[in-house]
Order: sequence, then structure tokens, then C-alpha cells
Amino acid sequence: MMGPNARRAVLIEAIRAQGGEWMAGRTHLFYRSTGDGPNWAIARDDFKALAHRGLLDRHDAGARRFFTLPGGAV
Repeated sequence: MMGPNARRAVLIEAIRAQGGEWMAGRTHLFYRSTGDGPNWAIARDDFKALAHRGLLDRHDAGARRFFTLPGGAV
């Protein structure tokens, strides 16, 4: 398994390449496709860390929470 910094770097590059809305489920599937398989809680922690660094915007739509690149379409 990758360490948190390496995993987050791979994730942010994927988000930049694919765009769109990212939620824990999509991220969990992405991690599994890379051979890394952290659980959903780790995906949420990665989002929190990337948003704190200003690399992602957090959106809350009722019970639905997702992340986009800053300025990404909502």
C-alpha cells in the first residue's frame, strides 16, 4: 500500500485528468483499480486533507457530499 502522501498525489492527478464530482465510493473504486485498496474512511480522510490544502472544493448537497477541483462545475 502507498503512504498517504503518495496516495493523495495519485488521487489528485486522477481528479485532474478525469474531472467531475468525486465521492468516497468513486475514490474507493479508483484506489482498488490502482492496486491500492484502502477503505472508504481513508478516501474521506484524503478528501479532507486535499481540501484543507486548497486542492479540492467540498460541496454539500443535502445528504450528498462530493469534491471537485477548485472552481469545478457543481
